[in-house]
Amino acid sequence: MYGGADGWAHLPPGWQDSKLIVAHNFTNRASVPMPKVVHVEPVLTRALFQIATACESFYVRVKPSQPSQTSNQPYSLSASTIPDPDEPNDNFAHATSLDFAAGSHQGYFFELASGSRDYYQFTLPAGQGPVPVTVKLMNVPVNVKPRLYVYNSTKYLITSDTSAAAGGQITLTFNGQAGGSYYAVVVPVYKSQTSPQPYLLQISGTP
Repeated sequence: MYGGADGWAHLPPGWQDSKLIVAHNFTNRASVPMPKVVHVEPVLTRALFQIATACESFYVRVKPSQPSQTSNQPYSLSASTIPDPDEPNDNFAHATSLDFAAGSHQGYFFELASGSRDYYQFTLPAGQGPVPVTVKLMNVPVNVKPRLYVYNSTKYLITSDTSAAAGGQITLTFNGQAGGSYYAVVVPVYKSQTSPQPYLLQISGTP
């Protein structure tokens, strides 16, 4: 980057229906260009997160905060995607099937590009009588205020809750029927609340 000129990079079409992260690295020396929005540190990495859909094309612009900040030391610029392996799971018909005994499941708040909410289907172990079931939504990104719903096999709403604040976890409990099938639905309050940080959905119960 010389003479205060901007650096441009073109990301061509061909991205999968996933999310784009762009990172550029700078080393702190007196004459090295520094972005406007970051702090001066010995080694500096700035990552930008952008919701992307398949075949979108992007331009990335890099510039120093002052035209006089020049250097013959190169910076690095990289772009990568975070695919959501559960998509499409935006309705009951396409719900992701969960193994009840597997523990927690990882998902993403990518609703801005991949549908309005995430649907999961699980079946309780066979047995007799009611099964106390706990459904937990954890590791919620700090910028996301989540909602969690539980439905039975006929799509009747059993219980639901909305976190009191962004980043809060939700715990729902209900009495299920042994061998019965149920749905857990995860959704942010606003579709614009997205994050590259995965949430964790945990379902547990003892017949």
